[in-house]
Amino acid sequence: MAFDVDAYITAANRLRQSGLNDEAQRYGLEQMFSPGKDNGQFFERLLNFAQEQNTPQALREKLRVQSEFDKERMAAAAPYKLMFDLPGQITQAFTLPGQLAMEGANRVANTVMEGVRALPGPQVAARSAQYTPMSYFGRG
Repeated sequence: MAFDVDAYITAANRLRQSGLNDEAQRYGLEQMFSPGKDNGQFFERLLNFAQEQNTPQALREKLRVQSEFDKERMAAAAPYKLMFDLPGQITQAFTLPGQLAMEGANRVANTVMEGVRALPGPQVAARSAQYTPMSYFGRG
């Protein structure tokens, strides 16, 4: 059996269009064109299977199965997520009222200080030192 270059090129092009990865493409070509073997029918079935897996209907079916799997996985994980979040929720329930009270007290203190700063300060007139020298004996 002589090596058919045109058949090899055609098969390589079909494999590239099938969506198989590079390793699967090489394996398919090796199986189909290895010396002493007649694996053409196996190769054709493999290629047809790969092409069927990339049709829109097959992709929709894969997405549907994946979506169902994800729903089941989330349903199984929900109780564990609730148990994981429980300590944080308990801590928040006990600390949140104190945090709110402290924040309120800080705001009240800040408001009072702003009010104090807004009050007019005492009006102190600047006085100069008025020293009128007097003589002890009345001369002046």
